[in-house]
Amino acid sequence: IIELPPNIVWHFSIENINMVNKEWLPLLRGTKIKSIQLFHNRCNSYYSYNNGLTDIGRELLDILSDNQYILDLSHVNDKHLYEICRIYDGLISISHCGCSDLYRERYNRTNSISQNTLVKLSNMNNIYFGIAFLNDIICEVENEQEDCIIYKNIADQITLFTEIIGNERVMLGPDYFNMEYFSKKFNTALKIPKELYANQGFENLRHILVKNNLTSYEIDNVFFKNGMRLISNI
Repeated sequence: IIELPPNIVWHFSIENINMVNKEWLPLLRGTKIKSIQLFHNRCNSYYSYNNGLTDIGRELLDILSDNQYILDLSHVNDKHLYEICRIYDGLISISHCGCSDLYRERYNRTNSISQNTLVKLSNMNNIYFGIAFLNDIICEVENEQEDCIIYKNIADQITLFTEIIGNERVMLGPDYFNMEYFSKKFNTALKIPKELYANQGFENLRHILVKNNLTSYEIDNVFFKNGMRLISNI
């Protein structure tokens, strides 16, 4: 249980587009729902992991853009990211991701983006990137369990993204969820260091980022300012 200030403002994202009908999206625009994710785990009528965007998916992008939603492309196949980003004229968030070039074994995982794709996306100023905390997205070794190594891997991902994308469109995108349930569901040892649920974890991460030559200004951008900038733009 985390105590938050009473004046905090919440915004929401729908991760599984199958939860809503596209005809509802204009009606939901006045709510706190700010972001819609195109794909999560299973192919849908809008997007196929192997084949990309469908004709109905292109219609969906028009609806999302017209109603000023953030399009979340987390989980989308790396080979389709540039194609979709090129045709969407609204704000885009890849809200929880990591770069596959930092993996010890060079193969794609869920939410992984290659360095080549990052370079292609770097000049598109409407795209924001959230760096995950989850070991199977950001760690060199997919099932890494050592907290100190997970911290280092998160910091190295942040550093690489800022070097390629710049410092004003990289954010924290932790991807918190029921670790025990999903570890059993996917038969893997998912982990986020417990200290990252409290202030001390962010102090630890800040210390490593300073060692990686990021300035306090750049770290503040990644920790909260860029996320605030994204939300304020819609």
